[in-house]
This record gives sequence, C-alpha cells and structure tokens, in this order.
Amino acid sequence: MIIHLAHDGRFIDHVINVFEKASPHKNIYLIEVEDIKLPLNSIKSKNPNIRKFNKLNSEFIKEIVLQNQPTSIIIHNLLTYRKFKFDIIKNAPKTIHFHWMCWGGDLYPHINKYRKSLYIYLPEKKEDTTIHIKYLTSQLLSKLAPNIFYKFYLQRKGLDHPKAYQNIIKKIKTISTVLPDEQQIVKKYLNKNIRYLPFKYISLESALLYDNSPICKESNYLIGNSAHPTSNHMDAFNLIANTNVSNIFVPLSYGNEGHKRNVIYEGNQLFGERFKPILEFIPLDEYNKILLKCGNVIMNQTRQQAVGNIVASLWFGARVFLRKENLVYNYFKRNGIILYLMDDLRKERKLLSYNTLAKHNRPLLKKMYSEIVVISETKNLIKYLNQAT
Repeated sequence: MIIHLAHDGRFIDHVINVFEKASPHKNIYLIEVEDIKLPLNSIKSKNPNIRKFNKLNSEFIKEIVLQNQPTSIIIHNLLTYRKFKFDIIKNAPKTIHFHWMCWGGDLYPHINKYRKSLYIYLPEKKEDTTIHIKYLTSQLLSKLAPNIFYKFYLQRKGLDHPKAYQNIIKKIKTISTVLPDEQQIVKKYLNKNIRYLPFKYISLESALLYDNSPICKESNYLIGNSAHPTSNHMDAFNLIANTNVSNIFVPLSYGNEGHKRNVIYEGNQLFGERFKPILEFIPLDEYNKILLKCGNVIMNQTRQQAVGNIVASLWFGARVFLRKENLVYNYFKRNGIILYLMDDLRKERKLLSYNTLAKHNRPLLKKMYSEIVVISETKNLIKYLNQAT
C-alpha cells in the first residue's frame, strides 16, 4: 500500500488515474482541504480511496500507518500545506520510505545559491517584484541579523528557514522531478543521496492530445501560463510591442493578484482589443481550442514551468519560444524537439510552418509523453517503492 499526501490541485486527477491503472486499489490519497464539508474543487475523481482531511498530525499519521501498513508515502508538492507534510516527515516511523513528487515551485525558491540563474524576475519593463520582496528581505536579514532573529522572521512570514527545509529533505530518500535535469540541482543543494525515479504529471491522452488532433493555423500569441511573476509578462510584451502581432492570449487564472492587475493594465495599454486575458479556469477541451489559435507561444520563464502548456502547443504545431537558461529548452532540444529561443522572435516569418513542426515533433513527444510511457514509468516507480526499506 502507498499513501499519497496531496492537496486539491489540478494535476492530482492525473496522478490518481495513472496510479490506479498501474496498481489498482493499492493507493490511498489523503487530500488536505480547508473545509472537510465542502466538495473538492479541482479533483473530479470519485475513487473510493480519496480521503479529505483538514487536520493532520503525528498521531493521525501513526493511525494511518498502523491501519494500512504502507511501504511508502508519496508527497506531492512539498510546500503546499507544508506544515502537515513536514510534521508527518518528522514524526513518521523510520521504516516509512518518503518519495517527493517535486513540482518546481517547491524547489527553486529554496535554492539560494542557484536562485539568481534559475528563479528570477527579469529587469525589463515594469516587472512586479512584490511577491519576491519577502525573499529579498530574508536574504538581507540572514546576513545582517542574528540567526535566531532570522528564524523568527521567517516563521512569522510563513517561510521556512533554509536549513530546516534542507533537514526535512534529507529525510526523503527518492524524488521525481518534472525534468530529469532537475535531480542534479536537488542533489547538489539539498540532498546528495536522494535517488531519482521518473514520473510525469502529464500524458498526451490526459491533455486530450491525439494523433488526429488538428494543427494550428492562426498566428496569435500565447504568453505565459499563469499570473505568477516568473512568467515575466512585461518583458515579453516589450519584445513584441512594436511588431504587427495579432491577438495575444494571456492565462491569468491563478497566481499573484497584484501581478495580474499589472499585467491586465499593461496589456490593455499596449495592445488594446488584441489583448485577451484568460481570467478564469476553463475546461481543458476549451483551453485546447485557444491553444489551437496560437501559432506563437512565448514562455519567458528562466525556470522550469508550464511544461503541460508547452507540450500541448508543440503538439498543435506552434512555434514555442523559451529562454536558453530554462532547463525545459535544453531538455526538449536534447530529445530532438524543434523549438525556439526568445531571440528567434525577430525572424518569426522565416521559421518553420506549423504543419512542418507538428509532423516533426509529434512522434518525439509520443516517445516522451504517451500514456503507455507514463504508465510504464509509474509501474517501475511503484515497484521500487514497494520494495523500499
């Protein structure tokens, strides 16, 4: 038996679907929620092993362990509802094998030495860095204030002391990262002994991408994947502001509210009616219809993010533009995928057609993200975790 610790997130349905296909009825999905009486928002699965909780502590996990005798506990996104996850890691019996399903947002903010190159807001036009002020302040305090005051400050601000976070991760024995390349960052800065095991939070089929899917025909733009400042929206706007662009679709359904307001204001100022913000979550099939309209996709992040959007856009034949320092760019290029750097925006008209890109990229994407591949990797992961001691 494997226990999953997760929250009511958008990717958990995929997790349940894949794990049940790979190992039916041998998983328990513990979902932390604010109000146990309310239905889940993002998770639609009706799996009977889904259990909602709003209070998890060491006594509770001991009870779960005694009842189900799990070989392993999988933690999805270590920082979301982190308190109960940290408590469980600290207090669980030493016989439990912990596996970390790392999303990225629970990795990059805590790698201080790597942050300048992997987790950054670009200094171009009017980027809203409000959300990072607490991190910058904490860095300053770490140098100027006594360590005890620094710890107190971080606790009051809802942050964890870097050493405390590192000590937690040292108790975790295995990890799955969104990109294989990210395992080296974890080993270098957090836990040199952690072992990497592949798992993907997306498959082509789960993203409603099939061999007979249409190919995009319109030259509209998609910029970013959320209202998080790491999308560096303003910098991307600045790159295309003086070009003859068509409509610009910008997903802003989640993220930082202050940054969202700034993006909407700047988008309206620069592009007028051509600016099309996506402010609410919409069904996946409807979202794919928007992606089909966007032959040019700008993901201006310096860190791994928006992999699902990138895979879907590549499948539809879009020209996807990334930053060279983004690990996603190197990962896809290494697997033969054709995609572009931000500088290539200047020669958009000379780039390959949507049909040519789809014909080249789809077979390669199937080798990486087909459901057969994803389930096979999941079976191998389960096999390892069931044998772990």
